[in-house]
Amino acid sequence: MKIINFNHLRIRTKAIIISVTFLFLAVIFANLIFIDLGKRVLERGVQRRGVSLAKNFAYNVEYGVLIENKTILNGFIEGIMREEDVACASVFDRHGKILNHAGDKRLGSGASRQTLIEKDDIQLNLFKSEDRGFFYEIVLPVKTTGKKMTGEELILLKQTEDKDKDKEIGAVRIVISLAGMEGEINLLIKTILLFSILMVIAGVLLTFFLVKVVLGPIEQLAVATKRISEGDYAPVVEVKSRDEIGELACSFNQMVNKISEKEIKIKEYTNKLEKTVTEKGEVIAELTTTQSQLIQSEKLAGIGILASGVAHEINNPLQGIVSKAGLILRKIDNQDVVRDSANKVKGYAEKMAGIVRELSGYSRDAKIDGNSSVNLNDIIKESLKMASYARNFTDIIIEKKLTDLPLILGNAGQMQQIFVNLITNAVDAMDGKGILSLRTGITPCRDTPRRRKEDKAVLPAAVVFVEVSDDGTGVKEVDLPNIFDPLFTTKEAGKGTGLGLNMVYRLVTKYKGEVKIKTEEGVGTTFRVEFPLK
Repeated sequence: MKIINFNHLRIRTKAIIISVTFLFLAVIFANLIFIDLGKRVLERGVQRRGVSLAKNFAYNVEYGVLIENKTILNGFIEGIMREEDVACASVFDRHGKILNHAGDKRLGSGASRQTLIEKDDIQLNLFKSEDRGFFYEIVLPVKTTGKKMTGEELILLKQTEDKDKDKEIGAVRIVISLAGMEGEINLLIKTILLFSILMVIAGVLLTFFLVKVVLGPIEQLAVATKRISEGDYAPVVEVKSRDEIGELACSFNQMVNKISEKEIKIKEYTNKLEKTVTEKGEVIAELTTTQSQLIQSEKLAGIGILASGVAHEINNPLQGIVSKAGLILRKIDNQDVVRDSANKVKGYAEKMAGIVRELSGYSRDAKIDGNSSVNLNDIIKESLKMASYARNFTDIIIEKKLTDLPLILGNAGQMQQIFVNLITNAVDAMDGKGILSLRTGITPCRDTPRRRKEDKAVLPAAVVFVEVSDDGTGVKEVDLPNIFDPLFTTKEAGKGTGLGLNMVYRLVTKYKGEVKIKTEEGVGTTFRVEFPLK
């Protein structure tokens, strides 16, 4: 069975359910109160009537009880039995003996003697007969008063002892049926239920009317709002009243008109922007092509510098090979000289092969896109060798503080490109003379705005870092915001393209790392590269 979520119902349905439920509960509660109140009123009425009949009966039978004359008592009993709801009546003497009785014997004939003696006030008892329903039993003492007696009766009264005057001389008992009251109660219940049904019907109709009057315009506003959210600004809410809801509908229509006007203007601006973007697309494409060409030029320039350095490095072994080859030819008969020269030729050749192998490895690794586990200390050492081919390190003092590092995931060739660029930049900043410091280590990860924005996963516990420092001229504070921008350079014309540090930034961020700069004019610069430990 599917359970309906009340929060998912429409507001009209909610209002009807709440109103009708409240109406039903209020009517039921009111019915219970009115029925109970009616029962109490009818019951008190029956009690008052019964007591009144009992008092009149006791007053009338006073003389008959006094002289214990059944004929006199019989006349009064017949008179009270003519009352419609009196079921039986009894008269007792002061000792509890029945002097006369009339009515249904199944309802009993009277109270006990002990009760009559001990109780000198009226007694009301409610009891139920097995086959005739509920009854009220009323027992009232009969007292001597002497009022409304004839002369003969007064003489008889005077003959009694003075102690018996104004004393109880007996009691009367009448039993009143509640069948009439029950009928009146049933009629009252039917009347209240009929009135309640009419009230519920009227309340439900009034609820539907109020819901339609109050919530109808709100539902129209909701439908219109939904259509507007889908891009249709045509719907207009009809204003049928001048109350708060009518004012809301007027304000809504005004808002829709303004939104429609803004939408038209936005479309016009969008068309203009699209035209402008289309016109500038070619310019952007040309700029992209130019940037790619400049990057390629940077790479070619780097290769040219490396080639120049490699040629310089290879030239010395080649000169040695040529010299030793000539010596071999001249001393061909001297086996010791030939053997020594041949060994040196072999050493020179192996040195050239190593240089070529390093250059080939650098080129090959840079072209491979796959990642592998790399050791940054090894990368620093290889990068320093490659940079030594591109720059003159004769007057450069190298300080290395390399800490044992765990392996990280990356491309060895691209990692070398990062640090070759940083090392050559440091050498250029010192103009070929100064102290180059290379330091590696591990530090706890520090939260940064960029990491909070880009890395939504849990931050790593630590990062490995590499610092490349020089004691050169430093970077001007005004140039720091643009230091990693493409085509930005502080070098003289012809000595830089402004793409080296941009390449460093792109490669570092590719591996979720960060590159930072700390510089002071005239003191030096430190580039710090951090990579997260996974």
